[in-house]
Amino acid sequence: MTLGQNMLYEFAEDLPPGEVRAVEPGTAPVPDGCLLDVLGIEPTHIGRGACRARMRIGARHLNQRGLVQGGAIVALADAAAGWASYAALREGRFTTLELNCDFMGRAAEGGVLRDPPRRTPPPSISGGGPLSWT
Repeated sequence: MTLGQNMLYEFAEDLPPGEVRAVEPGTAPVPDGCLLDVLGIEPTHIGRGACRARMRIGARHLNQRGLVQGGAIVALADAAAGWASYAALREGRFTTLELNCDFMGRAAEGGVLRDPPRRTPPPSISGGGPLSWT
């Protein structure tokens, strides 16, 4: 069964906060040809407001110095935050207002980048819409 965006909430609905469940390879909502598919980004675990994702590094991810391009790393973080948000919000509607990324090291071809769990507190209603922090 493929997990659609709306199904991510049901997938994690019975999990306590902070717990995650493994996602079977090939079942995540990653449409063929989209950026996540092209970069090889996939979730490995999803929970209520939490996600672990990975990206196997290949030549397509590298900059001119042979290191992973920062934009690929940000795409990994954004995807994980999005999957965590879909799993936390029943209606699955949200917008990223700001995303910051601080680089603490470097990665090269052949490695695997794994995004640490992202935690989103239960949605707070303010100004008529849900707010989430990752």
